[in-house]
Amino acid sequence: LEIITNPPRRDIAARERVPIQDIDPDHPEIGARVIKGVDVNQLSDVELDHILDYDQLVFARTSPANKLTIVKALQEKRFKRYKDGKAPKRIKNIVAVTGDGVNDSPALSQADIGVAMGVVGSDVAKDAADMILLNDNFASIVDGVEEGRLIFDNLKKSIAYTLSSNIPEITPFLVFIVLQIPLGLTTVLILLIDLGTDMLPAISLAYELKEADIMMKPPRDSRIDRLVTRKLISFSYGQIGVIQACAGFYAYFVVFHDYGFPAGELLGAARLFTDYADDPDSATFNPPGTRTVDATSVELDGITVNLIPCVFDDADTCHIPDEALIHAQSAFFVSIVIVQWADVLACRTRRLSIYHQGMRNWVLNLGLFEETALAAILLYVPGVSVIGTRPIRFVHWLPALPFAMMIVIYDEIRKGLIRMGPPKGSGKSMNLVEEYTYY
Repeated sequence: LEIITNPPRRDIAARERVPIQDIDPDHPEIGARVIKGVDVNQLSDVELDHILDYDQLVFARTSPANKLTIVKALQEKRFKRYKDGKAPKRIKNIVAVTGDGVNDSPALSQADIGVAMGVVGSDVAKDAADMILLNDNFASIVDGVEEGRLIFDNLKKSIAYTLSSNIPEITPFLVFIVLQIPLGLTTVLILLIDLGTDMLPAISLAYELKEADIMMKPPRDSRIDRLVTRKLISFSYGQIGVIQACAGFYAYFVVFHDYGFPAGELLGAARLFTDYADDPDSATFNPPGTRTVDATSVELDGITVNLIPCVFDDADTCHIPDEALIHAQSAFFVSIVIVQWADVLACRTRRLSIYHQGMRNWVLNLGLFEETALAAILLYVPGVSVIGTRPIRFVHWLPALPFAMMIVIYDEIRKGLIRMGPPKGSGKSMNLVEEYTYY
């Protein structure tokens, strides 16, 4: 089976034609050990811990008690020592045990992953195990680990995608409360995002194919690397979410500007827009007697907003506070849909470039089409405007596009830096980008 390729102590003794007792157990050429079960009972905890430093190690003819002792020793081992003088390395072993008999059940239960045989295994062994090989083929363990990693990765991707839109959804309310700027996004539009446009793309990430390096990554530490971690929150809220919020407010201010309301005049003017919707006749447009499209200011309840010439002379929207607000809110809604295109593409992989991953996930491709089509329906189908949307101009879809490109470019650079690994000779297992942004 070629389990052992480095010479054990016995082979070195035979080569040098000396008794095995004359060969120092710490001989630099010894790269493997074969330990009998009866010898395990005579080893102290320290001696067994040193034996476990060998990379190539076979325990032969072990009893159930021996197996349990070995499993516990591997789980409790904290440092790996080297013969070449290298400093000991701190480790945390994940121990897997295979077995089929009743006698194997203590070790199967103690192990981090107990694997029982599905065909010849006893019921006791199956009950004690975490995984059952239905075909008794050890190669299926690799397939199971790969499938488990894929499920875990895809759950993380879906969570990261879903959380990102929370920032552009909540910041309009914070700005409205703190700065008294007209509300950028209504609760109805937020529900349309969470339960409408985002639904299929979030589900589609469950169908994402495995990344090429999925089996090259070391086992995760289940105590630290959970589904939702600080780094995932930082990625979704502090990085992608902030860019999305900027995209939403930029589109919002562009629409207001195009309909005659400069951004600076919106500060502290939220009440004017809400009161105008309730009683438009109480507003005063200056100079008196002019058309609203020619007005230079609007006043209501002691609040005055200076106006500028409209880019689009639409009599139903130009200088009309409530209509301009609904158009701006619709643009904010569309901008979130657009940046979520980029977000779902960025979340498709955790390390690899989307160029290498390709666009083979047709559920995701359908999701991109679905969220765009749904957004268009909510804006342009007659009668749907009762939910607080308006058919915005095509140019008002465009302000969010640079931010969507920024998300994709930023994430590709981030993943590229992660793939570069740590600097040579640093002795670290990851670079700073991976340490602080790999979720």
